[in-house]
Amino acid sequence: VASAGDAVRVEARQAAAIAVKNLVKRTWEDDAIFGSAPDRAAARAAVLGALLRPDCTGAVREQFAECVGQLVFKDFPDRWPELLPTTVAAIRGRSDAVVVHNALLALRKVAKRFEFKARDDDARSPVEAVVAETFPLLRPLLATLTPSAGSHPEAALLAKL
Repeated sequence: VASAGDAVRVEARQAAAIAVKNLVKRTWEDDAIFGSAPDRAAARAAVLGALLRPDCTGAVREQFAECVGQLVFKDFPDRWPELLPTTVAAIRGRSDAVVVHNALLALRKVAKRFEFKARDDDARSPVEAVVAETFPLLRPLLATLTPSAGSHPEAALLAKL
């Protein structure tokens, strides 16, 4: 329901996204609810897929971004190696501004996970890989957004991310 697009009213999609976020936040470690490792992988892929849809905007986007953030704190990078390639592919495709925006939100959640780790700490090494893979994509993207920031409100928001 949360990722059903125009077929379902935005209020229902928002309520479903909140329910998914709360379920992940409260019970992600519960095997009775999320099951085996492949079931959890499918749940992570579904949440990220819902965030990276072109119709995922507004309050629904906020809920799925928060859910991705929860999953990043719980599972990235060890149990969620697909996060970075999927997100990078969405940015590289640049097919839709909303998808790029949402992919940048997902990357921001990854950065937030590691922002207070010491530079010499091995726990920070996953973010180094993120930087190495994404910065070559982000610099040209930022260059295309900067001249148009005044003419398109989303451009300024994307540049901020």
